[in-house]
Amino acid sequence: EMVANLPLPGLRALIRMGVPKVVQVGHPVLRTPAKKVEKHQFGSKELRDLVSTMKTVLRKHDAVGLAAPQIGVNLQVALIEVTEHAVRGEATYRDVGRIGIEVLPLKVLINPTYKPLSTTKVSHREGCLSVKEFSAHVDRFTEVEVDALDENGERQVWRARRWTARIVQHEIDHLHGRLYIDCMNSLTFATNAELDTRPPSAIDEQNDGARPLRR
Repeated sequence: EMVANLPLPGLRALIRMGVPKVVQVGHPVLRTPAKKVEKHQFGSKELRDLVSTMKTVLRKHDAVGLAAPQIGVNLQVALIEVTEHAVRGEATYRDVGRIGIEVLPLKVLINPTYKPLSTTKVSHREGCLSVKEFSAHVDRFTEVEVDALDENGERQVWRARRWTARIVQHEIDHLHGRLYIDCMNSLTFATNAELDTRPPSAIDEQNDGARPLRR
């Protein structure tokens, strides 16, 4: 079993295990605020290997985001990526232009923070690799400023809008021990299998009844 407070030098043992499994809700690492990556850890083989392993897990699951706690590592590291394949797949279910789903090259966010640039929030359905096969509507800010470090310790400040802003907020929540189920509209909570069997309900109309992008 993966260790919730795994120190950076211990990552080699984790990586030798192969592609880690995604831990599920109920595991304490998902509810433990993650530790910041320290200055001396940037550029280390362990951190590079962690980022590489997370990239493998992210793409294995065709996900758009992954936080280190989701593979049992209690560090403030998150990856986000929206591929052309993901956008094309979502176009089957919903109007991707209307809700702002667009291609996003891989970004590594270390010790990230964000601040809202608008008070406007929008509700859409979210899922999570760590709450397998469920989803619900969640209110998120539509535009945020992201302030993070990359894997080399270089600061990156950029604006995220619409669906990208949603992914950023979801992943940073993970780094603070929060899951989307903590702020969801509980009346919209459903299995993805159930969503596939019925037309959009009034409460899901805003999201076209679509299955959520995975994070």
